[in-house]
Amino acid sequence: MIRELLTEEQAAKSLGMSARTLRGIRSKGMIRYIRTSPRTIRYTPEDLDEYLAKQTTQDQPQCRSTSRRKASTGTMISSSKVSAITEALMLRRSATLRP
Repeated sequence: MIRELLTEEQAAKSLGMSARTLRGIRSKGMIRYIRTSPRTIRYTPEDLDEYLAKQTTQDQPQCRSTSRRKASTGTMISSSKVSAITEALMLRRSATLRP
C-alpha cells in the first residue's frame, strides 16, 4: 500500500501555515509524521486531516443565567472613610450612653 506523502512545505501550505510553524507543531507532538530518512520528514493527507479535526472548535455562547453583570450601587466608599464613619458612630453611641 503506497500512500501519497507530502513534503514539509506542501503540508504547511495545505494547512495554511509556514513550514517553520509546522515544525514547531511537530516538535510539540501535535501532529503525526513519517521520517523517511534522518533528515527527511513527510506527512500523509490523513494525518493532516486528523490534526485539523483535533484543532476544530466551536465557541459556546455564554450562559445567560451566570454571565449577568451585577448592578453597581453607584456609591463607593474607601476603607478609610468607612473606618471614619464607624468611629464616629461608636463615639456617638458612647456619648448617648453616658449620663
